[in-house]
Amino acid sequence: SENQPNFPKFESFPVSHRVTYKFYVGRIKVLEDDMAEADKHLTYALEHCHKEYHGNIRRILEYLIPVKLILGYLPDEELLKR
Repeated sequence: SENQPNFPKFESFPVSHRVTYKFYVGRIKVLEDDMAEADKHLTYALEHCHKEYHGNIRRILEYLIPVKLILGYLPDEELLKR
């Protein structure tokens, strides 16, 4: 877990590192078939990713959109335009 005793708080790490961490945890959750957790981590990564990092946003969405579909959510048009 990201909040172990004697370990710096998650929020103390640079945003870029937190986004990367959440992206990879989200990918692992997809592989573990834990779509609710994957959704949580990938959504965090998307919401905190720098808006001009289009390649990173695309990589996050390559996992997040199928996760949302599996969970029964249809992506809105704004999400698909990214």
